[in-house]
Parts: sequence; C-alpha cells; structure tokens
Amino acid sequence: MVNSSLMDLDDAIEIARSVPDATRPLPGDALAAAVRAVAGPAGARVSRIGRSGEGRPIELVSFGQGAPSVLAYAYPHPDEPVGGATVLFLAERLAAGDARLARAPVRSWHLIPCVDPDGAARNEGWLEALAERGGAAETILAYGRAGYRPIAPADEVDWSVAEPHPETEALLRALASVRPDAVLPLHDESHAPAPATVGAAPALGKPDLERVLGALRAFGQPVAPDGPCDLEQVAVGEWAVSSFAFAQTANPEARILVTEIAGARVQGLTDPAPAPIDLAALDGWVRALASRILATYVDPARAAAGDGAGAGGAADPRLRRSVEALAARLEAVRDDGYLGPIAGLPAAETYATRAEETEAKRALPALWLARAGMAVRLLGDRDLAARLESDLGRAVRELAPEPIAFGQMVRAQVAAVLAFL
Repeated sequence: MVNSSLMDLDDAIEIARSVPDATRPLPGDALAAAVRAVAGPAGARVSRIGRSGEGRPIELVSFGQGAPSVLAYAYPHPDEPVGGATVLFLAERLAAGDARLARAPVRSWHLIPCVDPDGAARNEGWLEALAERGGAAETILAYGRAGYRPIAPADEVDWSVAEPHPETEALLRALASVRPDAVLPLHDESHAPAPATVGAAPALGKPDLERVLGALRAFGQPVAPDGPCDLEQVAVGEWAVSSFAFAQTANPEARILVTEIAGARVQGLTDPAPAPIDLAALDGWVRALASRILATYVDPARAAAGDGAGAGGAADPRLRRSVEALAARLEAVRDDGYLGPIAGLPAAETYATRAEETEAKRALPALWLARAGMAVRLLGDRDLAARLESDLGRAVRELAPEPIAFGQMVRAQVAAVLAFL
C-alpha cells in the first residue's frame, strides 16, 4: 500500500510551494515534448503506449522501478490543463533528484503527460487565452469562443472501457503494465465556476481526508461544502466500465484519488447556510434555464448538423457528438429536473442552501452558456455567436468570479496528490 508510510504533510506543502509563479498551461504536444526533454537526460524511460484516434502519440514516462508505484495522467478531459503542469513539475523534481520527493513512500513514478491529445489540440486557442488571461471572467468568455469538452460518453477516456477508443486503450495498457498502487487522474475546473472536490476509491478515512483537504486549503482552494465523494457510489451503474475499476482489477490494492482543482472563488458557492428559496422553486428556475439555452443555441445547431449544414458538422465528429450530448443533458434537466427528488422531503429539508442557490442561479448559466459555444461554432452563425457573447458576458458579470492564479492551482494539486501518498 502506498500510504503505509505517509509522506510528511509539511514536505508535501513545501514541495508544492516551489512550483514557479510563471507556470503556464501547455497544449498536449508541447507538454509531452517538455516532459520528454526533462526525462531523457535523467535516465527516465519514455515509452509509447499508443496513438490517439487522429494518430498523435501517447507516451508514458517512468522514473524508478518497483512497488509501491504511482500512475498519474493529465488531460483526462482536454479542457483541464492543470494536471499537465503538475506532471511536468513532478518530472522536473524527479529528474533533479529532489530529496524531499524521495521521501515519499513511492519507488516508481509513471506519468502520462496527455492522455487525450486530440481533444487537447482542439483547445489550443482557449489555452492561449488561459495562459494570457487577466482573470477568471476572461477565461470563461474565451471558453465560450473556443473551448471544447468531450461530453459524449464515447469520447470520455475514463468511461469508455466497454467500447474503448484508442486513447482509453492506451490508458488501459499503462494500467495493466504498471499495476500501480496509486492512480491519480488529474482534473481541474479552470474552465468552469466550481469549487474544489476530491473523489477516492476506496473512500478516504477521516485522517487521510483531512490531509488532502488541508493540502488544498493551504493554497487557498475553495472546497465543496459536501466534501469528498466515494467514486464507486457516485459512479454506480458505470463503475464497471471505468478505468478506475480496471485499475483495481490489475491491482486489487490500488487506491485512486481524483482531484478537481478550482480556478476561481465565487462568493456563496461553498456556503452551506440556508437560502431564502425552496428547492422546488430553484429546480423550476434551472429547468427554465436549460430550456432557454436549448431553444436558443443548441437545437438550431443540432438541426443544422442533421441537415448537413453548419460550419463544423462534417469536419469534426467529436464536436458534433459533444453538442448532441450537451443537448441530451439539458433535455434531461428540462424534463426531469436538476436537484433530484423533492416531493416527500421533510419540511426542514425543502429549502436550498446558499451553495445550491449560487450554483443554480450564477454558476450554471455561465457553465452552460460557455459550453453552448460548441453548438454555435458547429452552426457557424455569426449573429448567434454575438448573442452568445452578450449572454455569457452578462452571466459572467453576475457570477463575479475571483481568479486563482494558474501556478497556485498547480501547487494545490501537487500538494493534494503528495498528501494522498
């Protein structure tokens, strides 16, 4: 077990503090090249574990040998670049022989710089804006213009084991070969207004949880009020087709930690205090929001793609699948609600929290409108793009996100994963 002799938390935080302020997000190809350049002179092993659907190489970089072992992989979603910077930082420290990192209870580190290079390539325009951003508001607006998210399950690297595409096959090949004791999918919310969260399998005990959350809070992360999640419970019905289940098949002792690092602080988003609105009214508000975004932005793009019209329908099937999946999610909210079953709840539980109200009324409009940008690009309608820019700008102003510097996000993720070990 990797955590049989836990790394000192002060060491984990001190290592993370050495992430440079100037750290910037790198697109997949540039990131893989940077990690390779660091690893080669240090004697690390670089192996090609597969190619993406569009032919880009997917590499595994290994430092050390034997167990306990760790496998960390970046860009599990291609709009989440923090993990790439985390992998590069770890590779640099391992190559330099960092004495503090050597005290971690790990004999071999295995790093995948970018597990979805095709998706990451679609986000290069947005990543440039993120690297140059003046704040979280500009980042979300830029995402509406150029961001890409693989919403369709068939394009999700971690959730397509039953019918794996090349990127998932590469990840499974690495898991089967390394049989890691710890698996670290490196996620973030630089593209969306959301608090930091962690998920684990098996579920974290209280001492381990406090270590990980303490590492996040040490770098100013706003932690979700409902705390961590048990991945197996959250993914009920889907666990068997996940890479996480596969990892535990390859090594029954494997422990998994998913870190979602926040890119901004939003007042109220982590506030568990009661709000002056009941759940039914709030759910109705969200259903109306979903209906409005569907009718205004998503349905016209679907109709155009179905007719063979539009700017991107024929050229990019992944974008088309994401728009279809976004439509399905919004339809489900419109038809079935967002907050789950409300009827029959005790009276004391029928009112929303401030966090729920903030998420529904301020975060979701910004998130869904930003993702609707994919539909507008699919359609290629300039007038609709201008309307989306205006609507998203209004939503972002109401959201009023306070940005967290990219380097600070990387520090939080480095500290959290080291605290987990």
